[in-house]
Amino acid sequence: MNKVKPPTSRARSDSAKEARRAALLRTARRLVQEVGYEKFSMNLLAREAELAKGTLYLYFGSREEVLLALYDGAFDEFCEALEARLTLELSDEAFVDQTFEVVKAHPYFLELHARLESSIEENVSLEALIATKLATARRFEALGARTATALKLPPEKAAILLMGISTLILGTQSKKAKSLLSSASLPTEIIKFQSHFGDDRGFKTLTSTLLMGLRADTRH
Repeated sequence: MNKVKPPTSRARSDSAKEARRAALLRTARRLVQEVGYEKFSMNLLAREAELAKGTLYLYFGSREEVLLALYDGAFDEFCEALEARLTLELSDEAFVDQTFEVVKAHPYFLELHARLESSIEENVSLEALIATKLATARRFEALGARTATALKLPPEKAAILLMGISTLILGTQSKKAKSLLSSASLPTEIIKFQSHFGDDRGFKTLTSTLLMGLRADTRH
């Protein structure tokens, strides 16, 4: 893969700063995908971008602010991919299948999504956090509206459906994450519960059940 590096001289105009920031995020994304979330660091990004670490902090206040910005972009990509599949004559079964295909196609987003509240948001400025929350809310509202139209659901039910899918995504990621406990040391009930999140059938079954429940509740 060709490396995309930001220019090494200091950016002065607003447009140059935006271009530098975008280039840094492209480099950061590549590094996260190459070395993994845990090994990504500001030192690594500064070295790869050929910038002084102090210059890097002019653009991002912390490692987590870089990751938060990466999450913003990844969430946009995920929503755009899902919206592209929300056709007007979409059956419930097709929605479940299409949603799962989009989830599988975006492992990078899933990794960041799973860590958003537990670690990424813990070390960012209030300004950066508010900006992300506002952008996420707007994007979620737009996705909810498209989902409601495609599935002929009330907007509030579509929002519940998407929140449920988000919870399932987190469950899937936690199933894949390394655990301090081996399967042999876990109670049977926990192993059975975790298995619901670990395969195609489990994800689709739970999503279908949620959607059927929302439809039944709408008819009452």
